[in-house]
Parts: sequence; structure tokens; C-alpha cells
Amino acid sequence: MTHLSRFVPPAAILGLVICFVLAGCNTTVDRPGGPPARAYETFDTVWSLVDTRHFDPEHNGVDWQAVRETYRPRVSEVRSDAELRGLLGEMVDELGQTHFVIIPREVTPSPTGSDETDPADGDEPAADEEETGSLGIRLAWLEDDVVISRVEPGSEADAAGIRPGWLVEEIKDVDPSARLAPFRQAAMESDTPFAKYESIEVLNTLAQGPVGTSSRLRLRDEHDREIERTLVHRPVSGDRVTFGMLPETPVTIEAGLLSDEELRSLGIEWNGKHAPRIALLRFNIWMFPIMVPIAEAVDRYRDVDGFIIDLRANPGGVGALAMGVAGHFLGTEESLGDMKMRDATMHFRVNPQRATPDGRLVDPFAGPVAVLVDRCSASTSEVFAAGLQQLGRITVVGRPTAGAALPAQFTRLPNDDGFMFAVADFIGPAGSSIEGSGVIPDIHVPIDRERLLAEGDPDLAAAGRWIVSEIDDPTS
Repeated sequence: MTHLSRFVPPAAILGLVICFVLAGCNTTVDRPGGPPARAYETFDTVWSLVDTRHFDPEHNGVDWQAVRETYRPRVSEVRSDAELRGLLGEMVDELGQTHFVIIPREVTPSPTGSDETDPADGDEPAADEEETGSLGIRLAWLEDDVVISRVEPGSEADAAGIRPGWLVEEIKDVDPSARLAPFRQAAMESDTPFAKYESIEVLNTLAQGPVGTSSRLRLRDEHDREIERTLVHRPVSGDRVTFGMLPETPVTIEAGLLSDEELRSLGIEWNGKHAPRIALLRFNIWMFPIMVPIAEAVDRYRDVDGFIIDLRANPGGVGALAMGVAGHFLGTEESLGDMKMRDATMHFRVNPQRATPDGRLVDPFAGPVAVLVDRCSASTSEVFAAGLQQLGRITVVGRPTAGAALPAQFTRLPNDDGFMFAVADFIGPAGSSIEGSGVIPDIHVPIDRERLLAEGDPDLAAAGRWIVSEIDDPTS
């Protein structure tokens, strides 16, 4: 069954695989006498799925039959499932596209007997593994250094006095710059949005750990003083939802007005006696539990001067939800773009949302809207941002996105590993694809330590200043 409107969040997949690799886990058994069981059947399944399901009959310009002839003989050389994964990964990398990933069975739920899973059905049990907790920080590369780019308000890190702009010299007794230098170097050499996305996701796995465990951090504060803190990994709040072969994922959503104090701390200035009323909407993934709270938030703040929608580190989710959320900010019927499959096209039509959750008739919000993105905004987040940007409805603020906009499916392979594979391309309303290039911000905000230390959240500050400029500009 083809799931036309579902975008797999690659960060969730990538994070699981990276944790598996960094932990040095490998439960496969070497078989010196030949390839592991079902190796050839697994290879043939992966090759055939790409051959028959890829949205482009020309396989992105790759001679897929020649790829089979090159790689299949090499199956005889592999002696473990880990080596087979490496070979299959090398083969699908020939496509030069995202959302083609071999997923180790150790980080996916147990098989249920079905060959494929629907990413929105939620009927597959979660893996029996420890819940992953958060320290309340987000890490970023600052050249070859590692910097804290965000501290979640009310988090363990916030309570410990840790602030954006502090350098991370050690976490979990590991120097992240040295440990992850190969990932960083690969991203710099590739110079592609997705490679940079991967290097940041790899980095942020170091800030994750089982709930209740602790991690020691050695940091340098704004005065370059060495600071040590030991933080406990806390559970991430929010509704738990299942997504295909992934464990349960928490869905969090926040909405509120930026206070006068917050505006001043961000360095935002305004004319007149009253501060601008700016609403901030942030959610971590595109899943169904976000829809009612978003509708309620837009209605609650319908009279504000501007909206900021924070999609940073949001890896995507259910693609069709982008249309519903966009309808709160578009007054006319529009299209966010087209999802092009091999034999069909799905149009992402947006209908204006003219009724509140309690049934009142309203108009969509017509004021300024800024959308925050970064290297780890992917999939549905990119579709939403690109579509509204190309329609001229929003201003995008931050850094280029992951360039990973392809919708995908999951399947269980004969050897019980998983395979994620793209089934369609996405073309925005301006007629261009964002796969591989990402969404380019209208206002670019680099990772800069001085700005992080001074403003705390330079992306949010830039978005707020833009909204104030729109309010003050009589021609806007």
C-alpha cells in the first residue's frame, strides 16, 4: 500500500542508527564460511524496491541495472549483517538522494509478520528499550568547536545556569570535537545541506541518554572560565505517538506571547509606548496531536502583531498536516506544491481555515509570519516553509534546511533489518525541488558565539526585529 501523504522524519531514523553505531553495538554473528543468512534475498529485496518504487523511472539518472551487476557479486564477500548493511548503504547512496536508509534490526521494533508498516497506523509495538531523556540543550558546530545553541526554558540545563554561547569541551567524558571530527570533516568536504544536517544530528546524540542517568559536562562560559555541571537526563513531556518502525515519539507543542522582558533580552526595540504583541508557536514533530492546539493558539492570538513559527530541529512527520496548518495563515486557496510519484501526482492544496475549534467563523491570520528553520529542519517542515515562502506569505529566518524533503515508506527486509525508501519527489509552487538544496532563509542567521551570548536566541531575535519592521513600515 502506498502512503502518499506521509513524510518520514529522517532525524528520528538517523538518531537511532547513530546511537547504535556510537555505542559500538553489533549483535550480528560472524559466519566465516559465507554471507549471513538471507543476505542475497535481502539484497534482492532492496534493489527491487528501488527499481519498482522509485518515483523516477530513470532512478535519478543512475543505471540501476548496472548497479545490481556491480554490487550483487560483492554479497559473497560479506561475513556479517553489519557488513551487509554497509554494502546496501553504499548501493543506495549511488542514487544521491535522501530517505534511502538501512535500519539495523536492533533499533527497530520486533516484526509483526507484515512486510510493510503504515507510518500513521501506529499499530506496531514499540521496541523494548530504555526511554531516551534530554539534558535540555541543543548543540551546534562553531567551526571546529562545539557550542550550546539553545537551552530549553525550565530544563535541567537552564536550572544549572547553562546558557547559549557556552563552549562544550567535554560531555560524558568525551571531547565532542575530537570524537566526531570524521563526521564534521565529511560534512565540510561534502558541502551539502544533508551532510551538514547529519553532522549536527550526530553531535546531538551525545546530549541524549536513558532517562534518570546523568552526564558530566565540562564547559567554557562567556568569560572563558571552565565550568563543570552534572545533569540528569529528564523525560521529554508530551503525547506519545508511534510512527512506523520507530519507538514511541513524544509530541510537544508550545504557544505563547513574548513578554516585554523577553523582547528586550533579545535586543528587540520598538517605537511607541506599547511593546509589539508577537506570538511564538513551537512544536517538535508533525503528528496529529499538534492540530487542535495549533488551531486553538492561532485563535487565541488572532489579534497579535505577528506570529513566529519555530521549526528548528523539527524533522518532519505526516506531510498532509502542512496543508492544515498553512490554512491558518492563507486567506485564499493555494498550493504548497506537488508530490510527484512515478504514476501519479498529489497536490498539496490549502484551504483557508475559516472556523475555530468551537465553531465560530473567522478569517485566517493575515499579519506578518516568520518561520524559524535550521540545518535540522527536514521533510514536512521543509515542505511547509518552502511552500509558504514561494507563495510570498512568510519570511524564513535561520539557516538552510536539510534538503531532505522526499516522502518515504518503511519495509521489513528478509533478514529483519528495516529499509526506508523514497516514493515521491516534492516540487514547490515556484516549480523547483528542495531535495538536496533545502529551504534558503530570507534572513540568514549564522551560528555566532557573540550573538548567542548577547541575545540568547539570535534566530528569534532576528524574526522579532523583522516583525517590528513590518509593523513600523506603513507600506507593508
